[in-house]
Amino acid sequence: MKRFTLLFVALMSLSMLRANVITGTCGDNLAWSYDTDSRALVISGSGDMLDYGSYDSPWSTISGSILSISLPEGLTSIGDRAFYDCESVTSITIPEGVTSIGESAFSGCSFPSIVIPNSVVNIEQYAFGWCRELSLVVLPSSLTYIPYGLFVDGYNLKQITIPASVTEIGSNAFPYCEDVFIESSTPAAITSSTFKSDVVLHVPCNSVSNYLAAPIWQFLNIMGILDYDFTLHAEEGGTARITNSVCAANTVVIEATADAGYRFKSWSDGNTDNPRAIVLTADKSVTAQFERSTTYFMVNISGFGYMEIRDLDQSYYGPNWSGQVLEGTEIRFEAITDCGIFVGWSDGSEYSYRNIQITCDTTITANYTGIETYQVSITAGEHGQLSNEFVGTMSSCANRFDTRAIADEGYHFVEWSDGYEASWRNFEIISNLSVYAIFAKGEEGGKLGETLYWAYEADKKQITVSGNGAMTEHGYSYVGYFEESSFSGIEKIVVEEGATNISRSMFKSLRQLQSAELAASLVRIEESAFEDCRSLTSITFSTPSALDYIGDWAFYNCHELASVIIPEGVTTIGKAAFYGCSYLQELSLPASVRSISDNAFALCSRLQKISVDAVVPPTIAEKTFFEVDLKTPVYVPETSTDAYLAAPYWGRMNIIGVHTDVANTSASVAPTKQIINGQLLILREGKMYDVQGLEVK
Repeated sequence: MKRFTLLFVALMSLSMLRANVITGTCGDNLAWSYDTDSRALVISGSGDMLDYGSYDSPWSTISGSILSISLPEGLTSIGDRAFYDCESVTSITIPEGVTSIGESAFSGCSFPSIVIPNSVVNIEQYAFGWCRELSLVVLPSSLTYIPYGLFVDGYNLKQITIPASVTEIGSNAFPYCEDVFIESSTPAAITSSTFKSDVVLHVPCNSVSNYLAAPIWQFLNIMGILDYDFTLHAEEGGTARITNSVCAANTVVIEATADAGYRFKSWSDGNTDNPRAIVLTADKSVTAQFERSTTYFMVNISGFGYMEIRDLDQSYYGPNWSGQVLEGTEIRFEAITDCGIFVGWSDGSEYSYRNIQITCDTTITANYTGIETYQVSITAGEHGQLSNEFVGTMSSCANRFDTRAIADEGYHFVEWSDGYEASWRNFEIISNLSVYAIFAKGEEGGKLGETLYWAYEADKKQITVSGNGAMTEHGYSYVGYFEESSFSGIEKIVVEEGATNISRSMFKSLRQLQSAELAASLVRIEESAFEDCRSLTSITFSTPSALDYIGDWAFYNCHELASVIIPEGVTTIGKAAFYGCSYLQELSLPASVRSISDNAFALCSRLQKISVDAVVPPTIAEKTFFEVDLKTPVYVPETSTDAYLAAPYWGRMNIIGVHTDVANTSASVAPTKQIINGQLLILREGKMYDVQGLEVK
């Protein structure tokens, strides 16, 4: 019985042990096992490993938990992404016999060093990419090609030795290496982004000249392997590079290059020679020092199609540019190649595209044959300027001109004289041209119609509408044109003579608007024009007025209005036009009124006096005066008292007749409007007036 118990316990322990081990296959003759307690992954068997996707390996779900990886002696290849993102693995040994390492095989691993055996002849891209702890790598002497991004993002890998067998190196292979030791005397094929620009490349002494003559290598820091260590740095404002070295004399030649807008000052040891040869007798470190240039040079470039001033981060379209720039400023410019025939620049260069650094006063002109010329004037009107102005003769080849209109303080750009509305403009010169920028008073402004403009004056918190004609619909239905504007607190609206209407919702929801002065030339106030202007206390109508129509909801919820005098000439007051004007105490309606729609004065509950000059009672609806006290006196012409008492809905109100003197009877006669020779005129009291109120003889 005792033996049975012991055997049972032993079997149970073995079963539990096996339950902590996960197994599977990863090749025709390869197996794997993972111990969840020790977190060790063991590969066993021989032959090639399978290739996988980024998260397709059989252990991908636990890749971040693996602490160690053991590879067998019989392994011949490591598959694509086999150990992708095994970020907890801190060491790995690749056995001799492995000939190939797949793409991204160890990408994202955390081991600090790796020795790749000499049996490896092929490594795919990103094999050790994003291994950010990796600082020591030994490459195999059998390797001929180093692929793209082999150690990408490996910012701890500062130094590496490239074996003599390597004949080609891809882009971004060593993006953070500062020192690269190269064993081959023959330069390998590289790209412009194989190394970072300030890397120091240590090559065999007898091959320095080979590297300095090789494509791309010649622009890098090539240094023979000397008896002493030498490091080169550069401060802000430029770069420095090793241009040559002589091993036998322990000599390096260095050169500093200033960035645009800077100039070379000195080396950190006080020497000012540039370039400079240094004989090393001990380890040495030198830094190039730069300073901002304070010298300006005059530059004139003519006949270009496009130009960039890189240090100023500015660009221009031709034909001419003149200005002063700092010494060292880089300018790129291009001749026009699709107009006439470009025959070269005035300094002898025949390349249409140029890149020059300014070191002296410079004048360069593009020369063409077979071109036309035009008279061109592009200028600014009063109260503004242009970023680029031109008056003179322009060739058909220089057919683009770029400029921007800039308003003076207290003014804003309105439009160009040819009607173009954007301040920034690129002109295509295909004929004679004369155009100027138009500016108007006010910090901001724009167009409200074909010849109607608005301007905002911040000191007055005022919008002024000027010009002539009708306002166009602005396209909003729930908010006004100015409701979401960048300026705040509009308190006053002035509509000057010439405007013929206020369009739908134009001044809607201006919650701080207090007063509105409206021109005599207005004929219509459209739907919701001043709706929800809750602080509006004053509306001034210029007289004699051409106003005929006040639209639906025009002054809806303007509850601060205390008094409204509707001007003579108005015939129609729309639905809910003054709805909710709860502080309105006095209302004066002219003799011209013919129709007042439903709810026009609804909820005007504080009305104390209503005056109606119309002899014939205007048509009203059941709720025109909804919630207005029926005892409120309504003063009407004495001769019309009976007519009002008999008229629908007027009869229930407190109608009071008012005597009108014979001398003033003409006041009760509504003005009439006539159009004569295309001009709107108003006939009132036997005299003719224009829309500005001036008598026409």
